[in-house]
Amino acid sequence: MARRPNVHEILHMVPTEYVGGEWIVPGPDGPEPDAVITYATEESPETGHVGWMWWARGKMGEATTYEAAKLAAEAVLRRVP
Repeated sequence: MARRPNVHEILHMVPTEYVGGEWIVPGPDGPEPDAVITYATEESPETGHVGWMWWARGKMGEATTYEAAKLAAEAVLRRVP
C-alpha cells in the first residue's frame, strides 16, 4: 500500500502564495507574496488554530478549507488600503 503524503508535502505542490494577481506554488527565490495560505497541524502560536490559515496585508484568519482560505485572503486584497 502506498504511503499517503502528509499535509506539509502537499503544501509544496499547491499554490499557497498570491503574487501578481494569481496563486502560485512558492519558489526558493520568488517575489514577496501579497497573501499566503498555510496549514497548521498543531496550534498556531498566533491564533491557537489547527487547520487552514491565511495572511494578507497584515491581516490573518482561519478557514475550514483551502478554498475558503483563498477567498478570505482575496477579499482582503480587494479592499482599498
